[in-house]
Amino acid sequence: MSLPTDFSSLDDAVSWLQSQGLHAFRRHWSLGDSVGVAASVSDHEGVMVLNRLVFIYLDQNRWSVMDLDDHSATRSTHFSSMAEAVRAARDRTQENAQTQTLKNP
Repeated sequence: MSLPTDFSSLDDAVSWLQSQGLHAFRRHWSLGDSVGVAASVSDHEGVMVLNRLVFIYLDQNRWSVMDLDDHSATRSTHFSSMAEAVRAARDRTQENAQTQTLKNP
């Protein structure tokens, strides 16, 4: 499924990301209304662990992606459209998952 040129809602972004095999969900928290994207989900003694997690959110009229695996001071990247942010979140999540697989074969 190719990437739409735009999304009409965060729910559309969640559906598309799920169609790409990623664990995507809506969350309302300190970033506001956002979309979480994880490469995979595992259970650790009853606690859900989201692996390779990034968030898509609207920050001062620009779409941003925050990579929670990036511990630098500038772990958010900004985009002019939701579609660009969704594509970046997908790509970053998949890159993070591949890097983790290489580190832990």
